[in-house]
Amino acid sequence: MYERQKVLLGLVEAFGGELARTDCLKLLFLLGQQSGARRHYDFFPYLYGPFCHVAMRDKSRLEALGYLRSSRSFVLSEPKGHLSALGTSDRCAVLNLCSAVGRTRGRDLMRRVYLGFPTYCRRSRVLDRVLDTEEAAAVRRTWLEDRAPSLFTIGYQGHSIDSFLRCLIEHDVNTVVDVRRNAFSMKRDFSRGALQRYLEKSGIDYIRVPELGIDSAQRRNLTDRDSYRALLQRYEREVLPALHTQVSRVARIALARRRVALMCFEADHECCHRHAVARAVAALNGVLPIVHLRGGESVSA
Repeated sequence: MYERQKVLLGLVEAFGGELARTDCLKLLFLLGQQSGARRHYDFFPYLYGPFCHVAMRDKSRLEALGYLRSSRSFVLSEPKGHLSALGTSDRCAVLNLCSAVGRTRGRDLMRRVYLGFPTYCRRSRVLDRVLDTEEAAAVRRTWLEDRAPSLFTIGYQGHSIDSFLRCLIEHDVNTVVDVRRNAFSMKRDFSRGALQRYLEKSGIDYIRVPELGIDSAQRRNLTDRDSYRALLQRYEREVLPALHTQVSRVARIALARRRVALMCFEADHECCHRHAVARAVAALNGVLPIVHLRGGESVSA
């Protein structure tokens, strides 16, 4: 069992052995926001505030293993023993949260999260039911509303699907262009079918342009920055010029959709061909600034 799953079970036990789905997700979110607490789950803005696909998948797994009952809510099969199984720091974090939140649940718990972490309710469809008019207006003023056309790049290395979605949403990306040659990943959430479903459920379009990718055979034995640089220089010099049709297609998409991200695997854009693709696209349209996303941060080209 993963450590995060133990923490989930300990959290449910600390709050009485049963939690409604929305309450449990909000409490898991708050647990990770505590000062000094380890963050076991990533969250992104969704229909009812912060949401976590990984936590919901863990729920299904723990039900299959018999630790949770099969239910829409999070319900322990055995109500005791999970909290005591946690390490000291995680157990203290859970108990501190329990003390701070008390019996706050439902709308009051959502209100606490929305006011404390307004970035995570930017996609909420119940914002105006949870907060009053003045509170909702104040929350909306905190959201990044950068609508300027930009061409982003992003790698999913080091991301969970939830942190990946959060990064895209925080930068108002509306379209992801997958420039991998092979859209398969050992991280199953980032294989083509799963990734497309996750993106589209979050209101982000998915487009694949595999011709712009680099064959996996050429990526073997890349051991250091120099070997990456040599491969990418060869790609930019010898491969990209023959892909004018595909580059032009991406340029048209970027101009039409205004907030587009080129996606591949590597966290560092300088070790990935998406950097060269972005330059080629920008050279065609001449107006879009390039912004490389790293986690929740951005680096302008």
